[in-house]
Amino acid sequence: MRHLLFDPATRRARFEVRIVCDAPLVAIEAAGDDMAEDISAITGGATLKKIKGVWAADGSLDLDRYQGPFELADGIAIEVTIPFDRAEALYAALPEIVADACRRHGLPARWIDTNIDISGALIAGHFQFDRS
Repeated sequence: MRHLLFDPATRRARFEVRIVCDAPLVAIEAAGDDMAEDISAITGGATLKKIKGVWAADGSLDLDRYQGPFELADGIAIEVTIPFDRAEALYAALPEIVADACRRHGLPARWIDTNIDISGALIAGHFQFDRS
């Protein structure tokens, strides 16, 4: 039997989308719910987490040290893993999924932080357990 570590069918890409902005938490959560549902339509499922972010007013500049002021804001993170052969389709769909949810819920987000791990080192699987 081939071990999962060496089976190409278990190689997956991991995507994480984070949105942190100055908006009511209820709107951020509603947008996150919509995004997770739309992403799940492509991937079969997604994980949604509440997060907080801190941003410097001068954070868009390339500085050695940032002066601030610093702002703490609520946000959401959506994480999903997907087989490599389907990762490009998700990547192409993400900008519209995120933009639609932000517009629909009035989020003032302009920059969306995304991380994509396509190193091949992520080995993913599911397991089932008996609840009795």
